[in-house]
Amino acid sequence: METYHVLHVNNPWYEWIKSGKKIYEGRLNSSKIKQYRKGDLIKFYHYVDNSLPAIYILIEDILHFNNFEQALRTLDIHQILPIKEISLEQ
Repeated sequence: METYHVLHVNNPWYEWIKSGKKIYEGRLNSSKIKQYRKGDLIKFYHYVDNSLPAIYILIEDILHFNNFEQALRTLDIHQILPIKEISLEQ
């Protein structure tokens, strides 16, 4: 039996996830997020426009960081925030 979790996101994140440009999802390690496991599915819904289809994403790995800055410095920032003009110095 597959386990899936529901998250709601707005644009531009919904479109980035849908297009495959955003491959990392960063969340605080809350009690809800601690239940996520490798192999689970995340069902993303658009936060405002519920007529848009859900996006199903398989959790391939779970990475832990002390803070968001560490995550941004360790991973490719453009796979977290796919904005051409963004850099860590901003």
